[in-house]
Amino acid sequence: MRRVGWVFYSHWSFQAEHSHAGLAPTAPGDSDLWMCGPDSNRDPKIIRTCNGSSWIGAGFIPI
Repeated sequence: MRRVGWVFYSHWSFQAEHSHAGLAPTAPGDSDLWMCGPDSNRDPKIIRTCNGSSWIGAGFIPI
């Protein structure tokens, strides 16, 4: 089990939608694990499109 000292949270809002291919925010310098992605819309089959104008990222920084 890893011990986490700090959690870095970030939220980005854009005027247009971006995809994972077009936007890849980088991790804070000393983070052990970094995850980010869009709050994407759903297509007619209720599957997420992975495109969005609102993105959230979280970085986990060890002690």
